[in-house]
Amino acid sequence: MSVLRELPGPTRLQPRVAELVEAVDGLVAQDPRQLHPDELGGVLKAVQTLIDRLAGYRARCLNAFDQRRPRSDGSAPTAQWVRGALRQSAGDADRQVHTARQLEERPAVQAAFDAGRIGQRAADILADTLADPHVRDLPWAESTLLEWAQSWDPGIVARKARQLRVAAHQERAAAEEAAARRRRYVRFDDPDRDGMVGLRGLLDPVSSEVLKTAISALMRPDPTDLPAGQRRTADQRRHDALVTLAELALDHDRLPAVAKRRPHVLLVLPHPDLRGGLQVEDRAEAMVAELAHTGAVSDATAARLGCDADWTPVFVDPQGVPLDLGRTQRSASAQQMDALVVRDRRCRRCGAPSSNCQAHHIRWWRSGGATDLANLVLLCWGCHSLVHDHGWQVRLLPDATAVFTAPDGTVHRRGPAP
Repeated sequence: MSVLRELPGPTRLQPRVAELVEAVDGLVAQDPRQLHPDELGGVLKAVQTLIDRLAGYRARCLNAFDQRRPRSDGSAPTAQWVRGALRQSAGDADRQVHTARQLEERPAVQAAFDAGRIGQRAADILADTLADPHVRDLPWAESTLLEWAQSWDPGIVARKARQLRVAAHQERAAAEEAAARRRRYVRFDDPDRDGMVGLRGLLDPVSSEVLKTAISALMRPDPTDLPAGQRRTADQRRHDALVTLAELALDHDRLPAVAKRRPHVLLVLPHPDLRGGLQVEDRAEAMVAELAHTGAVSDATAARLGCDADWTPVFVDPQGVPLDLGRTQRSASAQQMDALVVRDRRCRRCGAPSSNCQAHHIRWWRSGGATDLANLVLLCWGCHSLVHDHGWQVRLLPDATAVFTAPDGTVHRRGPAP
């Protein structure tokens, strides 16, 4: 038993640890796939309670270890020892040591931890909150926090604990917020081999609220009949909403001028008169479409830009020397969108509300399609993606009937709105 080998010789706990190891070995030997879902639910609850109870006991052991371990000038801090010996991240090690120290003075919280009524995350929140002297001096603070921790998930407990800390000392809370705001940042990583760009950041509470509110309003749902493999995750919808937010700023002339002109998407394109006669190996660099800040993109992505974003095409020769500067083409104007909504009313394929829709160029702008009502159709985000990314085609008949053709050749006709 490898766990028992961690114990330095016979100890009073060795028989108990041996029993625990034997019980765990017997448990993990059972195949959970053989259990009924109702049984699995009960097992999961029992296992989580045991994990929480062991975490509570670990906190007590850690506090005793922290107090009694030999100290010397060369000894590592306890958190550093935890990180190495217990294979914990630096943040987890710091939190576990801090919680263990604080809970020695909070026997009621430690008892709830030992009994599995709260877990490690809740214990961390309570220990951190009760370390604040302004909160600690409130006679009802510990019992109230403990009641919250035993009733709600840690996210709610953290939010209510924050409320308690702010209420206990408004001036200090304001100073902490000002200091925290100085840590704010947003950073773009370099593109990876697929052109994907990482976005990292840390937002102050007010900025976070503004951004979350705007993104939530733009997190458009997918059409209900969209195939499962084409539905977006919540994270993907959040990504798309953030991009839509930036597009709205670009589209509505609300950004300050940069280099004496309004910000716009710059797209570098192979000149159409040169590209056709070149093989892929002859045009490995300059003869593919590129975004000014991000790099090379496929023809499909370049074409999609013409549907719903401001962009300026810059045509170049094989050496990347500009030959011609195209005109910035905006998406449908506000008046055109109003007319399009009046005509189509909803997404022409699935019927999603117009508030969730974009104007799609039937003949794509890069192919010479104009931004006028006869060449536009209202599509929700999901159906727009079907056309651009999944091979669907759409055409508009003279009577405004929209005809959609799926990749398998199936035709779907959608008459004009009544």
